[in-house]
Amino acid sequence: MDRQKEADPFHESEAGDIYDLYNACHGIVLSNGLLDISKLDEFSTEEAEALNVPRLREIWHHTETGCPRCASIISALDTARRRLKERAEVSSDERSKTADTDITNLISQRNG
Repeated sequence: MDRQKEADPFHESEAGDIYDLYNACHGIVLSNGLLDISKLDEFSTEEAEALNVPRLREIWHHTETGCPRCASIISALDTARRRLKERAEVSSDERSKTADTDITNLISQRNG
């Protein structure tokens, strides 16, 4: 067990590191399956310090090695985000259709 901890420092550190990286990269996953690390350059000096961007870059370089555990986490987060977006779009479409129906009904009532 001690040998495993030594060999895997990225997974034994703060549990949220990969999640922090995912969020800092705005969840943008490139076609190669890696997070868009260029997003880390968009933070102000203060934001970068608060987010500990150097540490996030270390985590990204670790994911770049093809770590299956990190790839699995990123894939799961990406799938969850995509599904939430799809649900929000469906919900928005339903609200729009309901609003259109309500407007049509109001016009019919006024004219009727």
